[in-house]
Amino acid sequence: MEMGDAKGTPRTTELIVALASTEVAVVQAALDQLATLTLAASTAGTNAITTLLGLPTPSQAGEDEDDVDDDDDDDDDVDDDVDDDDEEGDDGGDDEDDEADEGDDDGGATIQADAPHGALPPIDQALDLHLAQLAPATLAQLFRALFQACRDNFPAAARIAAEIARRGDDAAQLVLVDAFITANEHHAPGPRTEDAVHDVVIDEVFPTLRAPALTWLLAWCTSSHLDDASGDRMFALFAPALAGADEAERAILVRRLEVFMREILEVQPERADALRASLDSWTGPALAAVAALPATITQLLDSHR
Repeated sequence: MEMGDAKGTPRTTELIVALASTEVAVVQAALDQLATLTLAASTAGTNAITTLLGLPTPSQAGEDEDDVDDDDDDDDDVDDDVDDDDEEGDDGGDDEDDEADEGDDDGGATIQADAPHGALPPIDQALDLHLAQLAPATLAQLFRALFQACRDNFPAAARIAAEIARRGDDAAQLVLVDAFITANEHHAPGPRTEDAVHDVVIDEVFPTLRAPALTWLLAWCTSSHLDDASGDRMFALFAPALAGADEAERAILVRRLEVFMREILEVQPERADALRASLDSWTGPALAAVAALPATITQLLDSHR
């Protein structure tokens, strides 16, 4: 399925149509192409997915919500100084107004009018029908396209991340982590908002990843990313990572854990008890991994009691 290449051209129009197909192969091919287009068209400040789908960008949506209709505004609502001629066109059939009238067709996609914040209706509906059948590689690349910066807050990205974790495909999970790392290049860790895609991925998806992806993620993390007090609170990810790690992965994780503790205790020695309590709270295989940690970490904690 090779098509044109910009908003409103046959390519994106046909891709949107293809996303509504009941055939998994057709939808998967469309998502692959859409992800490629999005990554190519996006800039450092804007994710191109909304433009490609013909949807308002997040900034445009925010401007419309905050606009107060003071005559000179650029929104689509009716101004206070409505002309008499404009009043007569209120849902009269051949309306030329800028509002999305119920049941009218002013040339735009009616799906835009009722879309909740962050919704990508063509993609959301495709996921509703085919999420469990889409290839892990397709899901991983689509996540990369939808989550290019921490400000990208499309719920579809969180759904895709959760499905990648559920599949247990190491290659797809590594792409997921790589995309997350790239999106965080210009993001200062903490404090978090809990309900953003960035936070949902950390809190709900990462704990369910397999050890290879978690090891890569934790090896990349700075102490600020790990810190529970003022950072992104990813310290708890050591538990599932250690529980499933092989010997090589475990060596990387233990070294990163030790470095993190040293860095924290050098400036905040009073946190020794809290760090020990965190380790002691781990259960099952993770607790066994804690018991097997080298004496240097235990000694480090004891030295700050």
